[in-house]
Amino acid sequence: MRISELKAEEIPAVNELIRSSKSYWPQDPEYLKEALKLVGIDQDWMRTKSGYALYEKELVGFLGIEEKEDFWYLEHLWIAPGKIGSSFGKQAIEFLIDKARSAGIYKISLLPEPSSEEFYAKMGAVYTGVEVASRVVNGPVFKEMVFGTLAFETRR
Repeated sequence: MRISELKAEEIPAVNELIRSSKSYWPQDPEYLKEALKLVGIDQDWMRTKSGYALYEKELVGFLGIEEKEDFWYLEHLWIAPGKIGSSFGKQAIEFLIDKARSAGIYKISLLPEPSSEEFYAKMGAVYTGVEVASRVVNGPVFKEMVFGTLAFETRR
């Protein structure tokens, strides 16, 4: 797999990947319709955040982060539906942890989709106890998770 910094011309393909990946998991159709309006990216997003495209032969994933002073926020990790379970998510997290460590960052926070909480836990993220209601009426509650020092130490 190749991971490269996102280019503006990749935004439409990334938004299609986000749409298809979010739609992959069983969800209330009304919730999904409204949620899809909130999860895309654009050039304004790119000005303040960092995005990475994951490629095999074609685009297979997208990783998007917001770099805060003392931690990073994992805003996006989407894998193409046909590639879920093929280690691309694992490779993306390993890339992210290595990149953060190189920058002197030892905490990555995220609010994962409920369907992906188990994946992040297997990768070393832990629940903080913070819960955030969806911005969409009748949407799920998102549970904050973090990759902390232990996750960074076990990936050396």
